Amino acid sequence: MAKELQALVKKLPAQGEYAAAREALATASAELAGLSRQNRDNSQPRLRITVQADSETKRRPVSAVKPETVAETNAKALAILEDTTTVLLRSAEGNNDVALHYQRIAQALNSSKVLLRSS
Repeated sequence: MAKELQALVKKLPAQGEYAAAREALATASAELAGLSRQNRDNSQPRLRITVQADSETKRRPVSAVKPETVAETNAKALAILEDTTTVLLRSAEGNNDVALHYQRIAQALNSSKVLLRSS
């Protein structure tokens, strides 16, 4: 998930209306990547998943999490996504032009939370 957020960050402009969204997503990406590194189960092989991004298909590596840290890791990942959603929605307050776009980004993060909760 961290890599997908980072790919999105690269597409958003650093200045202007989407700068706050870019910063929030970059922070979330870095925090999720750190969480993954801290809890990676190096005794398990990395899997490669296929991700459809825009008009291209990419293969991304996915690492297993240590079994004893799965619940805690998921809880921390959910907290990161919730904090990011809050930042996005607050960043859009008072600016109707970008509010809808920020809300859609927040909704996409919420759909990722559903995936985490189901695991």
